[in-house]
Amino acid sequence: MHEETFVGQARLREEDSRLHAGVPAGSSRGWLLALAAWAVASLIHGILLMAQEGVFVLFALAGSGVYYGLLGLLGFAVWKVCAGLHESHWPFWKLAAAHGLMMVTAVAAWQSAYFGFIYLVAGTEVIWIQIEDGGLWLILQAVLTYTAMVIGLVALQTSRRLEQQRRRAGELRLLAREAELAALRAQLRPHFLFNVLNSIYSQVRPDPDKAEKMIDLLAELLRETLDISDQPVISFEREITLTKRYLEIEQLRLGQRLSARFDVDDSALAVPVPPLLLQPLVENAIKHGIRPTSRPTSIEIAVRANDSFFECSVRDSGPGSENGIVEGIGLGITQARLERSYGRQASISYQNLQPHGFQVSLRLPVKPKSRRMAHP
Repeated sequence: MHEETFVGQARLREEDSRLHAGVPAGSSRGWLLALAAWAVASLIHGILLMAQEGVFVLFALAGSGVYYGLLGLLGFAVWKVCAGLHESHWPFWKLAAAHGLMMVTAVAAWQSAYFGFIYLVAGTEVIWIQIEDGGLWLILQAVLTYTAMVIGLVALQTSRRLEQQRRRAGELRLLAREAELAALRAQLRPHFLFNVLNSIYSQVRPDPDKAEKMIDLLAELLRETLDISDQPVISFEREITLTKRYLEIEQLRLGQRLSARFDVDDSALAVPVPPLLLQPLVENAIKHGIRPTSRPTSIEIAVRANDSFFECSVRDSGPGSENGIVEGIGLGITQARLERSYGRQASISYQNLQPHGFQVSLRLPVKPKSRRMAHP
């Protein structure tokens, strides 16, 4: 599994912890919103005090700032409690009772702190004046203001929670796709190794020296494939090197029956492609185009690339296919890898050639060079 997969898993764990703690992902943005709400509420309340009761502007703004500042400080505890109540999964009546108890406690603490501040600054006379003028309206106003704050906090928590869940779902889909690709790569390697070992085994008795040389080539090939085992993409230049190693093994076994030619644009060499993309196509050409016949047969690998697409075709001069379709594990895995890596932007096609031969063609979008790309 790749480094990005572990990073994605760590990010998911962090998002889960934020989700369960009720902590908003954009903390700085939340602070700015809270500060803006405090400033607007304090300004409006101060203006009302000046207009209705003739309070001096500095006293009105200072008193309003303290009034809503105390509510803001209380809001931190309310935020935590609201997040905890959401995670409790209680029935509605329990949640309603908990919110009611929290409202009574919070409003009482808020008003007590505010009147305590008034007592320290102006004494008891001002407190009694406010109580006589406001009466029950003070309590109703405090309850309505607190309720509006709770509604805003719950709405903000819900919005952040939905945003985190959408992000988490997207990262889970990405991790699932990476896991599928890793599984497909793991499935391709033993299939590829089995076929190469089978080719070597066929030469052990008739030509031990040739088999020994094939083993040496296999060792080099395995070393190179291990070097790229954790790479999701490699340069096509390195993919060609791997394919040539494989062809050297098969040419030792098949001798004059197999010849290969590469026709590759220089612009295609730096294109990032999934590792072992070309080898299954060449293996398919050898299996279905060369092995069934005893006459000399050729394989041609043609590659073109531009800024948008990468096109690769592998054709052989063998007998072709009766229905124009060739099925095999390697080709099936290659098609599945392309679908998971590029979606509908990639395609793989098969066709018989005239007068004889068979061709497999790939077309995939050119992606920016990955920082994880293995270099030749």
